[in-house]
Amino acid sequence: MSRQKSQRGDAAGPPAVADLPVPDLAVGRREGRRVELRIGDQAVAATVADTWWARARGLLFRPPPASGDGLLLTRCSSVHTWLMRAPIDVAYLDRELVIVKLAPRLRPWRFSWCARGARHTLELAAGEIARLGLQEGARFSAPPGAGIT
Repeated sequence: MSRQKSQRGDAAGPPAVADLPVPDLAVGRREGRRVELRIGDQAVAATVADTWWARARGLLFRPPPASGDGLLLTRCSSVHTWLMRAPIDVAYLDRELVIVKLAPRLRPWRFSWCARGARHTLELAAGEIARLGLQEGARFSAPPGAGIT
């Protein structure tokens, strides 16, 4: 980017806004990658939200996840459903992907957190906790190299 000189010979001032590079805040380094989380003979195809922006956005302004799909928020132990239109199921997981707390059918405009032990949060469509038969203490497994830490 070159700066034009004014008639006085000094720089013409800051570059125009259109000349500045625009960071794409909506797409994190690995946002959008999918990982299959298995529990027993059931599987959840989870989109991984592992950047600050992806976690902050979560499911806001998106349709609720379909059955069998989810959003895995890494390094997250609380969620809110402000501005959401439909209830969701929430599973709080520890570092080993063991379920430490379940919040079924969390309605819009609510807040939920896990006081102790949660490292990740899995947001699912309402009713998925029952459909999958999830219980506290059960463990999800992820494929090797999934990068969920």
